[in-house]
Amino acid sequence: MAMLIVAKNMEETEQIDQYSIYRKPRDLRNLLFYSYNHCTASTMSSRLYPLGIECIYHQFLYHQNRRVKELHTRALHYILTFDSQNYESDIDRSTIVSIMNMLNYFCFEEYQNICFLHEDKSSHKHVHWIINPVNLRDLSICRINFWTLMYQ
Repeated sequence: MAMLIVAKNMEETEQIDQYSIYRKPRDLRNLLFYSYNHCTASTMSSRLYPLGIECIYHQFLYHQNRRVKELHTRALHYILTFDSQNYESDIDRSTIVSIMNMLNYFCFEEYQNICFLHEDKSSHKHVHWIINPVNLRDLSICRINFWTLMYQ
């Protein structure tokens, strides 16, 4: 069984339920590089050129800078985690990579997105799914939130 959660802001703020917001290019860079450096597998949409994580970072920024208006966040960050008590031992890496490929090719088709598999422990596997919120065709902002995604 898998569960999709939205990455939460872990800092001490007034709003405890605030979602992670990546306002500055530095925040986007930290997110991408952290996810890349700790991953055991990664997949990406066909809208990204696989020339390294630095290039992917600049591709995200290029489309965001083409949009003249200010962005609320530079990345949408979802985490797909698996039930570690019951079923995670039955799920192997190839199954998770297949799920990651499905996410990249069938969800957020008009946006750049990339998935990273993290296996912190053998009993804890999760996928970081990072999406560029700028539409490549018309430079509009992604208005899909967590609940919309769950019921699509």
